[in-house]
Amino acid sequence: MNKLSLKSTIVIISLLFLLIIVAGCLKGSSTSSSNSSPFPAHSNTGQEFNSAIHSGEPTLVDFYATWCPICRVQTPITTSLKQKYSPSKLNILEMNIDQYHGLLLHYNPEGGVPTIVIFDKNGNIFKIDIGFISKKELESQISGVLNR
Repeated sequence: MNKLSLKSTIVIISLLFLLIIVAGCLKGSSTSSSNSSPFPAHSNTGQEFNSAIHSGEPTLVDFYATWCPICRVQTPITTSLKQKYSPSKLNILEMNIDQYHGLLLHYNPEGGVPTIVIFDKNGNIFKIDIGFISKKELESQISGVLNR
């Protein structure tokens, strides 16, 4: 094998590896009226999942994994929204799927991350997004659930 074909092979293998990683971060979207999960769980800040979604305030849940490259882009966006919205208007939870994979599968049977689930003030699902979602789109969805 000459140097050029060795380099080409390495590039192709690297791209395939990246595609495999990204395939775990499926892009999709759905809306549902399903109620809360039966799973007891706590966010990375200690907030209890079921209490948050039944608090009488809308709740945004970011299901992420530390090993997911797209999550590393999505999670800072979600985290920045905590500074914009007070907990008295919107709960924001970040749930590590390595701890709560069953909870993720309850809302996203394919298990792709990141998965963003937005609940309305009654604890019903307002929106589910699978894969990266921009800050602008998230803010639009938050506005929609707050004005519901």
